[in-house]
Amino acid sequence: MAWEARQLKGEVYSFGILLLHVFTGKRPTDDMFRDGLNLHKLVQMCLDENVEEMVDPTLVLGEAAAEPRPHLK
Repeated sequence: MAWEARQLKGEVYSFGILLLHVFTGKRPTDDMFRDGLNLHKLVQMCLDENVEEMVDPTLVLGEAAAEPRPHLK
């Protein structure tokens, strides 16, 4: 039972990180995440006052706001 509980917690955490990636448009492995900064901490810092800056503009404005992403071609 302890293994199943740990596995479930890990899956819930991973799903949360996936949602943060979708909402922010940033990957957890992005180069900006150094010196202890990670996707989770970035979102925590922005939640109180800067939510608009945190959300990926393509979620709000659609494809017109999308930046070219040559690595996805």
